[in-house]
Amino acid sequence: MTDTAENQIRGFASNGYDGRSVGRLFADDVARPLALDAWIGLPGEEEPRVAVLECGPNYGAKRSDLETDRAAWLIWDNPPRSRPDPLPLNSRSWRAAEVPGGNGIVSARAAARLYGCLARGGELGEIRILQPETIALGYTCLASGVESYLEQELAYGVGFGLQTKEALFVNVPVGFGHDGAGGSLHGAWPELKTGFSYVTNTLLHFEGHDPRSGSLLAALSACVQSP
Repeated sequence: MTDTAENQIRGFASNGYDGRSVGRLFADDVARPLALDAWIGLPGEEEPRVAVLECGPNYGAKRSDLETDRAAWLIWDNPPRSRPDPLPLNSRSWRAAEVPGGNGIVSARAAARLYGCLARGGELGEIRILQPETIALGYTCLASGVESYLEQELAYGVGFGLQTKEALFVNVPVGFGHDGAGGSLHGAWPELKTGFSYVTNTLLHFEGHDPRSGSLLAALSACVQSP
């Protein structure tokens, strides 16, 4: 990590705490200004609108070592979010909780709009949610390497996954965002000022990247970059 990145992180941490939960902060400062169908901690009245997730036939196929490998258990099953029959991700208690690293509820259109805002330096229309330098820090690489359990090269900035030679964000040199359990993928191409989102209610497992999101992103990048 560079000295500049360390100083900026310290600065953000020293700005104080105003008493809001992470879900309330997200609703007040991000979702409401941008008119997003997105929550960290889903309100009860929105529950009927949420899609039911299903495990595909191969989902979790590489998790047979959870009982004997504590590291694998800590990574994949702590807490046990994706075990079927019934799938905890579909429960009201899970959706209502505020777990920003794992249970945000969002539509594909809303996620694409949010990342579109980030791809444009934090401003969309007359709404600004972040400064450009904050977003630039977010996709400044802080750590990279091969993740042994996924057997993939990964790179991370402050909060975002980054583009690597494995091209999670397809054939665009600069991309940032995050993939999700079962095949979802959301992110931004700042040089193209474009945000995107792919969500699925069928959770599948693939060796390498999910071809569903990959095919759609390849088509999108071709359209955006066409003369």
